[in-house]
Amino acid sequence: MTVDEGSVTAAARALGVSPQAVSKAVNDLERSLDRTLFVRRASGLKPTPYGLTFSKKARRMLKEAQELEDFSKGTSIANREHLVLLLCIPKIANFNSISQKISTFFTSRLGAPVNVDYRPFDECMEKLAFGEADAFITIGKTVLPEMDVATIDSIDVGMLLWEKNPLAELEHLTLDDVLDTPLYLTQNFSFFTEAVSGELRASKKGDELKLMKLSMSLHGLFNALVTKRGGVVMPFIHGVDDWLPDTTTVPFSVSEVSRVPLCLVTPKQDKTEYCVAIEDLLVGGREDHAALSRAAFSVRPR
Repeated sequence: MTVDEGSVTAAARALGVSPQAVSKAVNDLERSLDRTLFVRRASGLKPTPYGLTFSKKARRMLKEAQELEDFSKGTSIANREHLVLLLCIPKIANFNSISQKISTFFTSRLGAPVNVDYRPFDECMEKLAFGEADAFITIGKTVLPEMDVATIDSIDVGMLLWEKNPLAELEHLTLDDVLDTPLYLTQNFSFFTEAVSGELRASKKGDELKLMKLSMSLHGLFNALVTKRGGVVMPFIHGVDDWLPDTTTVPFSVSEVSRVPLCLVTPKQDKTEYCVAIEDLLVGGREDHAALSRAAFSVRPR
């Protein structure tokens, strides 16, 4: 609070205590750390570099402590009046459209407001553990001992290409088509990449394919697609051709590269009411398994 307010008096006023109490607390903390946290000036207190770093770390610890307390009391779940569904895929160009379709799908069937967000895997797992999310969807299946992982559909494998690449004119790709093309695999699609890279390396053309790693940045994509005339292997979602300007995604023939599972991940224990409702809808038979992927991801019929 003293860092935010810039003075002992203002911090004391905000906390509802005396300035002497705040001053003593700051002095005691500096003595215990044997470090100076503030530079004292006539205009107030300015945190030292060490003091600023200490403040940031302390805030993070306090936030985590509060989250742990809320979790132990169940308040993080009880106070939430909407369903939270996370997508463990990169935040694609028209993510707002997909988010809205998913929200509409669940709201119409479960009668509850839905908040859809994009998060990396670690954050998805953390939010499920703290009851801050009900489930997450990932492209690609993996074994998570502490989670229930259910396949709800599958998605084609495609290749993102510069529109001036001759391969961009094809309706479907075969492995023979891409033997002379650098194929970039990005860890942004961790489960997807793991499944596809394994299949590509095990294929009859595995030794001939040019498989390379890619950092999913604008510079990395431009270098891979335009400079190297390569392609980025990624999920093929209909209507999502605007990853980058002047690019398009062409699907592999399913006879050449298998579809990758679209999976629902939920906790094995301490499932929220919304989590149970999602599982009942998508896994328990209340809805055709492919309904969500058709509605939100524009997945073609098999």
